[in-house]
Amino acid sequence: MKEKRISDILPEAWKVKPAQETRLRNAGIVDWEKVWAQECDEARNYSYVLKYTDSTLVVAVKNSAWILELKKREKELLKKLQSATGEKIKKIKFVR
Repeated sequence: MKEKRISDILPEAWKVKPAQETRLRNAGIVDWEKVWAQECDEARNYSYVLKYTDSTLVVAVKNSAWILELKKREKELLKKLQSATGEKIKKIKFVR
């Protein structure tokens, strides 16, 4: 058997399979960073999730111009996040 480097093994081990993702979602565990990156389009380069608490997603944004843009799109983003996760997210709070 050929030896493998740990750097070759770990990325494959960390991949979440669709069935695992469904189980995690059903258990109430959501990878908000991943979902945010998928749903917020180009804003993922300027923002990231800090935390999710009390039905509010707190998102750090790099500059005020992107905060204004994301606030304009908040309703659209809420719908996308709700449909992607099944969570009853009520608000997105943008912070700098």
